[in-house]
Amino acid sequence: MSEEHAADTRAEWHDVLLRLAGWLADEDLAKARALLAAGRPEDVAEVIAQAINTGLVPYSPEDADRLRVLLAGHKDDPSLVDAGVRQEMEDPPYDFASVPPWGIGPDVVDDVDHAVAEAAADAQVTKLWRAWRYPPTGLQSVRRVYLAETPVGADPAETAGRLQDALARAGEPTPQVEAYVAGTRLPYYQRSALARAEALTIQR
Repeated sequence: MSEEHAADTRAEWHDVLLRLAGWLADEDLAKARALLAAGRPEDVAEVIAQAINTGLVPYSPEDADRLRVLLAGHKDDPSLVDAGVRQEMEDPPYDFASVPPWGIGPDVVDDVDHAVAEAAADAQVTKLWRAWRYPPTGLQSVRRVYLAETPVGADPAETAGRLQDALARAGEPTPQVEAYVAGTRLPYYQRSALARAEALTIQR
């Protein structure tokens, strides 16, 4: 695979993972992003193939076409995609808020937030936000979702991996980092999170 083709595949996988966020299990999403940042797209394909084989991950016909191409490129069965295709997509069933369940207080920005803000300074991040994601039922936990904007020419896949690593070291389980290039038209999940997020100061 040429360097140009590898870069295109990496960018395509990153974009597809953005679009699967909110549907893919947090553990699978974090693992796939870590593997992509490490330069292992074939392992990303394996993680996604296993996840979509459950039939619980929906995607549009357009995203299904992209997934088939990516999976086939890594020798995974592209027909695994077929069960998840939805002609009409619903939005991911989450609400977002700028504050955690315990409300506003002196500890709203804590050591976990400081850790990711410090890592952002070394990761070409120009803007950083944190939103609290609330599930549709009480069966899941409220989770932090971080959104990191990078300048044109940066590698958002690398950025996501670096910030995830910092969050994991700070004790955040299956960290959720939505990294994207400035000017990108984001899917609903990320737009919804940004609309209710709190800006974090990047600690340069």
